[in-house]
Amino acid sequence: MAILLCLLPLLLVLTLTTTGTHATSKPNIILIISDDQDLHLGSLSYMPNVQSSIISSGLLSTSHFGPTPLCCPARATLLRGQTAHNTNITHVGPPGGAYRKFLNSGQMDSYLPVWLQEAGYRTGYLGKFMNGFNSRTPEPPGWDEQDLLTAPWIYDFNHVVMRRNGEKPVEYPGWHQTDVLRMKALALVEKFTEEDGEAKPFYLEIAPVSPHVRLGGFPTVPLERHKNYFPGVGAPRMPNWNPPDYLHQGKPGWVGELEQMSDDVIEMVDKSMRARLQGLQGVDEIVDDVVELLEKKGLLENTYSTSSVSAKWPVIKR
Repeated sequence: MAILLCLLPLLLVLTLTTTGTHATSKPNIILIISDDQDLHLGSLSYMPNVQSSIISSGLLSTSHFGPTPLCCPARATLLRGQTAHNTNITHVGPPGGAYRKFLNSGQMDSYLPVWLQEAGYRTGYLGKFMNGFNSRTPEPPGWDEQDLLTAPWIYDFNHVVMRRNGEKPVEYPGWHQTDVLRMKALALVEKFTEEDGEAKPFYLEIAPVSPHVRLGGFPTVPLERHKNYFPGVGAPRMPNWNPPDYLHQGKPGWVGELEQMSDDVIEMVDKSMRARLQGLQGVDEIVDDVVELLEKKGLLENTYSTSSVSAKWPVIKR
């Protein structure tokens, strides 16, 4: 439900700031966000670590929707607890949205990481923050540690450029973006749990781009070791799969004007679906390694580990 997503940041902070004085410690929180992942096409069934470590051991919220399913509006909603008509971040690029508009609006003076810091948390963010974040833009406030994918290479999976804590961007030649984020996530969990001084709980958001398409073309780009996974798997043939024209033309608006998919288009759709499943294996490995590290450190019972499906656009166009 849209209202649930908007209220999550507020409910989270209220819960943490009102923790009883007899509580031994506040829980750690790790949020892993995939980008453009589907739900109803069954991709979660191909993520065994999400299934075993999160769904089977916790819960699967199937009625939890983003009110404006686009990158920047959805991320602003998560960070502010407001819908797009309140944040006025309505699109993925200017003038409706993107990082610079969110920054200039002043809304990052009071948003999730700031609230968490006020509640006694250390905060960390890794990966894609928002379209338009580049080597010249000011860093987002509120994060004790941030290492962000940097434009114009955010969607270039094998050309990884990241900017840590506002410093000069660093390039990682020969690496895939998802593996870089996995290693950085493990290193940051280590840092947050081994720093000297009074132990503080931490909030860590990990935001890989997979399985989003690469800009300028389909499909997404999986890790090399996953490129041969799931041979023969394609888009699911649901009852509404590629209906004949006389049925499809009764649909409203531009959707009714789409032509029936040809064999070539169907082949492209199946290839795209297969690449998405392959791309998600790297995200699934992030979940596995992070949970394993938490368990090794004895922190698993005091950590909320969440994987969020950022479902925005369907694979099947008709």
